[in-house]
Amino acid sequence: MDNMTSKILIALSILYGMGLALMSVFDLPGVSTVAIVGALMLGAGWIARALFSKPKENAQTSE
Repeated sequence: MDNMTSKILIALSILYGMGLALMSVFDLPGVSTVAIVGALMLGAGWIARALFSKPKENAQTSE
């Protein structure tokens, strides 16, 4: 599940960036509003993933 949420968030981040780029190229109104709202939503998604993900049990620690 953890790997799947990463893939989904990465895909959403790429689509978000492409959408903003297209809006900017075509000089559409509301680019800044979309940028702010989208950044907040994606940021919240990455934060939630980090907070609720379980640490890997077989991870090697360097001591």
